[in-house]
Amino acid sequence: MGNCCPEPHRQSHRHPLSPPRVPSPPLPPTEIVKARSNKAATKPDPMVGPAEEPPVRLYGPETCPLTWRLRLTFLYKGITPQFIPRESPILPGPLLRFGGMSADVISGSEQELLECIDKRFTGEPNGVVSKLEPAEEVVLALELQHKSLERHLEGIIRSVKEMAVAGKKGRKTGAAAEGRRISRWYAELVEVMLEHARMEESLLFPVLERAAYKGVCKVANEQHAGDLPMLNGIKEDIKSLLSFEAGTSLYQEALLNLSQRLKKLQYSPVPSPGKRRRVVIG
Repeated sequence: MGNCCPEPHRQSHRHPLSPPRVPSPPLPPTEIVKARSNKAATKPDPMVGPAEEPPVRLYGPETCPLTWRLRLTFLYKGITPQFIPRESPILPGPLLRFGGMSADVISGSEQELLECIDKRFTGEPNGVVSKLEPAEEVVLALELQHKSLERHLEGIIRSVKEMAVAGKKGRKTGAAAEGRRISRWYAELVEVMLEHARMEESLLFPVLERAAYKGVCKVANEQHAGDLPMLNGIKEDIKSLLSFEAGTSLYQEALLNLSQRLKKLQYSPVPSPGKRRRVVIG
C-alpha cells in the first residue's frame, strides 16, 4: 500500500509573490564604443593643414658671435629662423638647414654662409664680410660708436625733460623708478664714453701723430681730461635727484641742474668724424 502513494512534486523555493525571473539584457559594448570614439578623435581633420615647416633652421652655440650675426641677418631679411642651440667640438661653428629635416646641413666660413643666405633669400644683401682696409674699419667703428653715444645722451636728456614736466604738474607716480632708470642709463653711457676715449688714444691718435696732426691729439686729450669732472658732476646730480622727494622744490632744482649739465656735455666740442676719416685713410 505504501507503494500506491503518489510521489510528491518538487517545487522551487521562490517566494510566491516574487516577480518572475527575466533574463538581463546584454551589456553595451562600452570598450568598443570608446575605442571607436578615440579612433575618430585621432583622425586628422581635413580642414586643418599640416604644421608649417620653418624656412630655415639655425644650429650653433648661443655665445658664438657668428651665430648672432646670422640671426641678425635673417631678421634683416624678414626671415624668422628656428634657432636650435648646440655645442659640438667637431663643428664649433653654426650650421644651416633650409627646408625640412631631410634637407642637407650647410656649414662653412662666415663669408660662405652669408653668401648662401643671399642666394637663398632674395632682397637686399645682408652686408657680407667687410672688404675695407684695417684703417677704414677702425675709423668706421669709432664713427658708429660716436653716433651711439650721441643717441644715448639724447635719450637721457629727453627722459629728464619728461620728468621735469611731470614734476611741474605734480605727478609723483613712477618718479623714483624713472630716476633709477636714468641712473642706470647714465652708467652705461659713461662706460661707453670711457671705452671710446681709450680706442681713440690707442688706435687713432698714433696715426694722427704720424700724420703730423699733433695739435689735434693734444686738444683731444685735454677734452678727455676735462670731461671727467663733468661726468662725475652729473653722477652726483643723479644721486641728489634720487634722494629728494618727487614734486618738491629741491627735486625740481636737481632736475634743472642735471638737465643743464647734460646739455653742456651734449654740446661739448668733439673732433669731426669726417676729418678723422680723411686723415687716417689719406
